[in-house]
Amino acid sequence: MTKVWPPLNFNRGQDILFSVVAGRLISKVGPRGVIATGCAVFAAGVMWWRGAVGIHPDYVGSSLGGMFVTGVGVGLTLPTLFSTAAASLPPSRFATGSAVISMARQLGFVIGVAVLVAVLGTSSSEAGKLRSFEHGWTAIAAMVVLGALTAVLLYRPVRTPVAGAATSTEPVRAVEPALFIDQGLDVAPAHDVEPGV
Repeated sequence: MTKVWPPLNFNRGQDILFSVVAGRLISKVGPRGVIATGCAVFAAGVMWWRGAVGIHPDYVGSSLGGMFVTGVGVGLTLPTLFSTAAASLPPSRFATGSAVISMARQLGFVIGVAVLVAVLGTSSSEAGKLRSFEHGWTAIAAMVVLGALTAVLLYRPVRTPVAGAATSTEPVRAVEPALFIDQGLDVAPAHDVEPGV
């Protein structure tokens, strides 16, 4: 059916469109709110499939709405999640950190597919297959809701120093050269370093 009506295949466009929307929402509600909202929307789309899909094919009546809603959820969640994780990295660690983020995403895909396949099982009847998919969609929705709760509970915004806050005026003691004598290192004598130098 998507070949007959290609404009009705929303998944490719929803994530791009709503990633732009997510960028505007971050400044208003913060990354936690956007990620949690995106996860909740995605879970709602999955549950749409659970309630609407039946044994008889009906793309417009059963699948299309869920595709639209899950596309919105993906567009809100993934760009916000990866941009937030990357923004917390120092410049010297950006390449390595980005690779770790991508690896975590791929690992999540693998684990998610494995869990879904285990839930689906090997039913042979049409009704049994439908029940298996209903269980699978329920499992997906539960994992996505868990992801939303994780985003809300674990992410903490970086606190910026308050203007006019008191700072320490005591000098910082340099490392004693005695610590390096056994290693044969030539270290200059210790000295006091004034703050800000």
